[in-house]
Amino acid sequence: MSRLRIRKYLPAFGLVALVAAVWLVWRSVRDVSPADVLASIYGIPHHRLALAAAAAAGSYAVLTLFDWIGVHYAGCAGRISFRRAALASFVSLSLGHSIGLAPLGSGAVRFRYYDAWGIGAEEITKIVLATTVTVTMGQIGFAGLVLVLAPEPSARWLHIDPVLVRIAGAASLLFCLLYVVLAATLRHPLRLRRWTFKLPRWRLALAQVVVGTVNFALLAVAMHQLLATATDASFLIVANGFVLANVAALISHVPGGLGVIEYVILTFFPGAPVFGPTLVYRTFYYLVPLGLGAV
Repeated sequence: MSRLRIRKYLPAFGLVALVAAVWLVWRSVRDVSPADVLASIYGIPHHRLALAAAAAAGSYAVLTLFDWIGVHYAGCAGRISFRRAALASFVSLSLGHSIGLAPLGSGAVRFRYYDAWGIGAEEITKIVLATTVTVTMGQIGFAGLVLVLAPEPSARWLHIDPVLVRIAGAASLLFCLLYVVLAATLRHPLRLRRWTFKLPRWRLALAQVVVGTVNFALLAVAMHQLLATATDASFLIVANGFVLANVAALISHVPGGLGVIEYVILTFFPGAPVFGPTLVYRTFYYLVPLGLGAV
């Protein structure tokens, strides 16, 4: 009952967070004219736009492997081709990323596809579970790498000691390693309340960590290319802002992190004309795929 009550209030919490995020973004950019925003967008060199678009497209290409890993985990690789798994992946995630509650929303779209292809409800549940774990491992793995290699930018933004940030990064990497080790050594099923499931084989678990991390690295590349003309920050500095923005978006439950990602990037690079480039990032990664997925 308590879980149902929490789930009932999640949309309201997300709405409040969205309003707060939009207000914070407005407060940060209210002194910036639309002409300045357009100038910052037009000032992005064509080659950087192309690289950012290619990185965003590369991310969606990598995301197709999320479903392919899930299909193998569910044991139905012989009945589903990679082409079909890629189609289900792109449509479900292009919609889920922008609509919000991505694991649930994209899971519903996946169910519609895989059910039509003759896959049972239990197997579809395993596919959705595997893709969700891959996303989680990717977020944790990429954050761990960034925070271990360059903890100072996040430490300054959070106003804490860089040592604590590096420890958090190391703990994230150890968590990913532990997941792979458990997948290699723990063979009996795990029980979580009424649910019973097995960990994937260690090669599949390792693929989840690697593929998930590569996906988020590509998104950080896209953001870095777009911000490169607004700030001379290195890739690792931009990656720090990207990690913090995604954590904030995850906590807020705002669909697509709308306003939340923009606010974190604005405050991470105070005074720099980064609002326009973040709008281009949202267009490349959220709006264009949303339109294609809707079709």
